[in-house]
Amino acid sequence: MAIEDYNRWATRFDEWLQAFAYPSWKSLKNGYSSGGLSGQSLADNDEIERYVAEQKCIALIHQSVRDDIILLIEYDNLKDLREKLRVKCVGSAEIVKNKKKLLRK
Repeated sequence: MAIEDYNRWATRFDEWLQAFAYPSWKSLKNGYSSGGLSGQSLADNDEIERYVAEQKCIALIHQSVRDDIILLIEYDNLKDLREKLRVKCVGSAEIVKNKKKLLRK
């Protein structure tokens, strides 16, 4: 994915996740935080499944986004990665607002 293709990519990525990796999509929408724990220190099966779903989605994002974009983003969890990726590609709310205002002129 190139920066210019973010909006189209985001829609297609969400649809693909819903169809083929529903637990990962759920993790993306609802957020999941392991509290800084690694996968090795999780004991509850439900926690492990949520952790694995989040890690799968992070891996999918890494595979579908160019390395020069993804390497510039520091993140704590999946939801943080997705939001920072959106801001990197589209811009902050203020930048989007200014772009729309400029297009109206």
